[in-house]
Order: sequence, then structure tokens, then C-alpha cells
Amino acid sequence: MNLKRNIKYRVILDETDEILASNCELAVDFAKRFLGLMFRPSIDENDALMLIPCNSVHTFFMRFPVDLVFIDQNGRILYEERNMSPGNVMYPVKDAWGVLELKGGKLGTLNIKKSLTGSTIRFEAA
Repeated sequence: MNLKRNIKYRVILDETDEILASNCELAVDFAKRFLGLMFRPSIDENDALMLIPCNSVHTFFMRFPVDLVFIDQNGRILYEERNMSPGNVMYPVKDAWGVLELKGGKLGTLNIKKSLTGSTIRFEAA
């Protein structure tokens, strides 16, 4: 997967062509990955943050729950965590290349199956 800095992306679930996020920001350098969504008052329903490379996250200093989607370099979903509340740690997910952070509850609002594991996502320039 060849994603470029400073470009906003749409994140799309391949199976259904459903848009997970219409405004996805990349966090590819240490500072952006370290800060992530910490200290932000909220995240919009259509926004997301993609941390690359990353295979684990924490929600310390966050003010809202997040949905997490761990993917490999081909966009295959390895693991998902829904509504992870602030102050928690998600341990490393084997073979994960990146983590998509969405507003907590976002995955539950989509017209998708119970688990996304094994599905793939794609990124298109917004």
C-alpha cells in the first residue's frame, strides 16, 4: 500500500463499498503517531486517523472512545476493537502494519457484518 503524506483519503470497505471515513489523515512520523488523537476534544463522524507503521495503541489523554481497525500492508483487516474507552492499552496485533482510528461507535453504525476481520479496506485520495 503506497499512501502519501499530506493527502486526505477516503477509507472504503471493499466488500460493500461502504465509506468508513471520508476524511482520513495520515500519521506517518513519530510526532504525529505519538500525539494521535490525544487532547483533541472530539473526532467527527466522518474523520479518521491512520497510524503507520503501528501495531498497538493506547488511549491515555483521550477524551472520547474510539473504534480501532488494525490492518496489514495489503489492507486486510487483522483485528478490530470497538468503543475502546480513554485510559486503555491495546497490545500489539501480530502482523499489523497500521491502525485506523475512528470515532467510537462508527463501526456499529455501518451496514456491515458483525466482524470485519478478514475483510479488506482501500484508500482513495479524497
